[in-house]
Amino acid sequence: MFDTKHLAETDRNVFAGFPKNRSGATAIEYALIAGIISIGIVAGAGTLGNAVGGAFNGVATKVTNATK
Repeated sequence: MFDTKHLAETDRNVFAGFPKNRSGATAIEYALIAGIISIGIVAGAGTLGNAVGGAFNGVATKVTNATK
């Protein structure tokens, strides 16, 4: 069968080589996430701005034609 004690010792040895302080890697990961979210917000705001502008232009055209 499986020797769970040996398996646990092997896992412990595998992860022993990882650095103890990962704050730099974590900061980079958070910066990447913030960048991706920012790109999404900018793209969404641009699309929303175009849609709102088109709606206002349509209303302005109807008002102009109604007052002629």
